Amino acid sequence: MKLSTGWWGIGLGQYRHTDHTYELYDADGLPQLDVPAGYGWLESAEPHSHPMEVTKAPEEVVAGLPLEDFFSRPDLQEAFASPTDCYWEVVESFTPEAFGDGARLVRFLADSQGCVFWYLLVNPGGVAGPVLAGFAEEYDLVQVAASFDEFLYRYWIENSAWWEVVAECRSFTQLSPRVRDYLAHYGG
Repeated sequence: MKLSTGWWGIGLGQYRHTDHTYELYDADGLPQLDVPAGYGWLESAEPHSHPMEVTKAPEEVVAGLPLEDFFSRPDLQEAFASPTDCYWEVVESFTPEAFGDGARLVRFLADSQGCVFWYLLVNPGGVAGPVLAGFAEEYDLVQVAASFDEFLYRYWIENSAWWEVVAECRSFTQLSPRVRDYLAHYGG
């Protein structure tokens, strides 16, 4: 099955406008990512004043998947802050027949109002595939990242950018280095 690619994201103030809570942004218009290996970048992140709540993932669902390490580390989960009040929730989800052949979806993140849900596609044999996202009750899923690590980095940097730009009203020169580098794509 061929999936479209993009990013279900939020507006980033003057850097990226949206008319809705979430908008599907074209993958070609997003800043390129240089995803650091491991979680060192997240371990060294400044603690946030609005951390996301920690959740325990069912071992039988995450065993052997990239989700396993992340969801066993409360410190990593708390390093995220969601402007839209998303929450971590690991559940095996309904898999549309279009994926077939034993592929399954594991939902790991949900918007608090049920606007968007994020899934890890697990191919037959338990091989983790890309991260997909889509609206509730609609299975017109979009590939938002090639891997779970790539998703985590973009999700973290996008949310960090929102907090710094929109909530804290920082100027470009006041932004944290990672956020400033990310937003430079939009013409800082």
